[in-house]
Amino acid sequence: MQRTRKQGLIFVGGGILFIVVFGLLFFLYPRSQNTLIPQILVPFGAVEIIVGIALLVRSRRSG
Repeated sequence: MQRTRKQGLIFVGGGILFIVVFGLLFFLYPRSQNTLIPQILVPFGAVEIIVGIALLVRSRRSG
């Protein structure tokens, strides 16, 4: 497996993990809704997924 492909999979997996963990934190714990942590880190997870998909597409074109 190429390095770019592996990095892409790690980014996608990490982004999904960020969205699941901090999304659940936001919905299950009312106190966390007063903080900005879930509201910042869920979009960060979405950006990670986008970067991971871009790396996967790039590795597919070059490979």
